[in-house]
Order: sequence, then structure tokens, then C-alpha cells
Amino acid sequence: MNRVTAARNAVGGVPVVDLMPPEVAQRRRDRSLRSWALIGLVIVSGLAVVGTALAAFSNSIAQAGLVAAQAQTQVLLSQQQQYAELTALTTSISFAEQARVVSVSKEVLWLDVQREVLSAVPAGTAVSSLSASSDTPWTNSMAVTDPLRPARVATVSVTLVTPSLAEVTAYVAALQSNDLVADVTADSVILSQGYSTMLTINIDALALSKRFTEEYVPRGSTSAETPAPEPTPTPEPTPTPNATDAPEDNG
Repeated sequence: MNRVTAARNAVGGVPVVDLMPPEVAQRRRDRSLRSWALIGLVIVSGLAVVGTALAAFSNSIAQAGLVAAQAQTQVLLSQQQQYAELTALTTSISFAEQARVVSVSKEVLWLDVQREVLSAVPAGTAVSSLSASSDTPWTNSMAVTDPLRPARVATVSVTLVTPSLAEVTAYVAALQSNDLVADVTADSVILSQGYSTMLTINIDALALSKRFTEEYVPRGSTSAETPAPEPTPTPEPTPTPNATDAPEDNG
């Protein structure tokens, strides 16, 4: 038996009556739901297929890149093995150059220092002793602890025997005017005939050889070449007037 349902209508509206059994309406709703579920399943399946394809494509690209990187690595390893001996040789040369620079970093030009020290000795003065000392690359005994004293790289001790202290004064003044000398101290004692003076001469860093550095200047060479004199310009001759150029006398 069918059930008749009367709808509530607004004032002035058309009455509507649903004469279909509720089972028919439920079947329609079920069919519509199944259709939408099938459409959703198809969409999800399509997205899954597309995602799987993209993942497979990305994986293939990554695998190709990995194979190329492995091949490049093998090439680099073979080249490294090929030039391994050259690399070791280059490293050894670099270490040797660094060791050479360090080993001569405190090398003093003793020949120049000795010449400057002895050439300033006054006439009539005897040198009874001469000694020298300097730092090595692994020591720093020449470091100055007094902030008022100049830095030094070596020390020369000279003992002079002079008839008077005037020679000592002149010798100290000559040494202090030398660029290789940082400072000089003197200690004199009276002898039976004259004075014995022990001088401590501290040598400046200008006495370092600085070999194997950019500041190195070979012995006996000049830092700048003497420029050639410029030629003297020859004066141009003054033209002499000819007789034909004289003005004519019309009188």
C-alpha cells in the first residue's frame, strides 16, 4: 500500500504530492552514490598511475645520473693514480721550499758585518778579541726585553786596547752611524798602558740576507739602474741674410 505525503505549501503555492514509494527513492540515491564512488575510484586510480609513472621516470633519471657520476668518479680515480707520483713530487718540492725559507730566515751577512765593524776601528788601536752570536730559526735568544732598546738579530763582542778613551768614543760614534748597527754599549777598564774596552754591538735586521724572499738583493748588485744621460739638443743655425735680400735703393 502506497503512502501519500502532502507537502506544506506556502500561501498561494501549488500543492505537491509525492506518490512514489520510499524504496524507489532509496534505490535512486544508492545508484547515484555508486556512480560517484566509481568516479572517485577512477580518479584516484588515475592519480596513482600518474604518480607511479612520474616516480618511475624520476627514478630512471636518478639512476642515469648515478651511473654518469660513477663513471666520472672512475675517470678521476684513474687520473689521480696516473698523476699520483707527480702530486707527491710537487708536495715534496713545496715542503722543501718552505723548509729552505725557514732555515735561512735568520741568516746574517757576517762578511758585511765583519767588514763594517773592523773598518771603523781607529788607527793605533788593537783588537784583542772578536766574537759573534745570532739566533737560529728554532731559538729566540736575541729578543729584547727592554722596550727602550731597538730590536736586534745578532750581537758582536769586540775588545779593544787603546791608548786613551778618545779612540773608544770615536769608534762608538762610527758604529752608531752605521745602518747595520742597532746600538752599542762599552765597558772600559784601565790598564798599565792605556785602556781595555769591551764593546757589545747589536746588529740590526738590515744585516739579514733575506734569501729566497722577494726582498732579497744579491751581493754587489744595485737596487736601481743608473739612468742614461739624455742627449743635449743641438741648436739650429741662425739663417744669414743674402745680399739679394737687401732692400733696393730707389733714390
